Amino acid sequence: VYKRQGINAEYGGCHCDKESDELLSLRISYINTPLCLSCYTKGYCISPSTPDFTEDNAEVKIITSSSKRDKLLNQPEEHWNKFYNQNENRFFKDRWWLFREFPELEQSNLKMLEIGCGVGNTVFPLLVHNPTLFVFAIDYSTSAIQVLKSHSAYDEARTKAFAVDIVKHGMPSEIEDSSLDLITMIFVLSALPPLNMIPFVKLCVQKMKAGAKILFRDYAENDLAQQRFGKSEKINQLEDNLFIRKDNTLAYFFSEQKLLEIFCSECGLVVDRMTLVQRNVQNRKEGKSMDRTWIQAVFIKS
Repeated sequence: VYKRQGINAEYGGCHCDKESDELLSLRISYINTPLCLSCYTKGYCISPSTPDFTEDNAEVKIITSSSKRDKLLNQPEEHWNKFYNQNENRFFKDRWWLFREFPELEQSNLKMLEIGCGVGNTVFPLLVHNPTLFVFAIDYSTSAIQVLKSHSAYDEARTKAFAVDIVKHGMPSEIEDSSLDLITMIFVLSALPPLNMIPFVKLCVQKMKAGAKILFRDYAENDLAQQRFGKSEKINQLEDNLFIRKDNTLAYFFSEQKLLEIFCSECGLVVDRMTLVQRNVQNRKEGKSMDRTWIQAVFIKS
């Protein structure tokens, strides 16, 4: 378990790095996540792996310019590079909760892919928790991969990381077809342009063994974050359920039907389980309550 400023990293810490005695223990999703009062009141209460949003009250702006839309949708790696150049490994929290939600990760001698790995907030907990695991890690941000590879726990005997946009350039040749036991896809698909979602998943499926699984969690329709997007002057809407943040990264909010269309109808996978994860975040001292909704699923290659 990593330690940061006296906080047990298994349970996360406030993104602004407040000291532990300044943190509130708020029940957020699966764990008691510390959050400082100032960030709570600003609306910073997303899961430990997702970008946060503010509560600016303004009418949502619909982007209709085709040239602006094309630029936003065709250069996602540029915006994520800027994000990681600014934040490095200080923004997202390590995802120790994965083992509680996905018991498949406990199996021995797995070969798996963490797609959209960022700076390693899934990779390193996986390597610590399961000593027999080998992880391929992919992200289209070169800045994120540089940070990941600089981590003291990065060891190419157990993990190999690549900076690549797989839709544009394909999977790395080191990942053989029909070779993977598991793929983790955690708050990743929502960051892609919708036209790229099906090709992205098909490329992943090509690398899976028969019986292999995709472990998935992402934003759900009508999540609090989506409702706040509609009130923020810093957020633009590109189309239904698709928004662009102030840093030009994308956020898509999924329905169950949309996921069934992508993973099953178009990519030939079978649903093992799918559920809406609904959590209420409360600050009893301030009398505030916030409802979060994510969608979680496991898909199998038959």
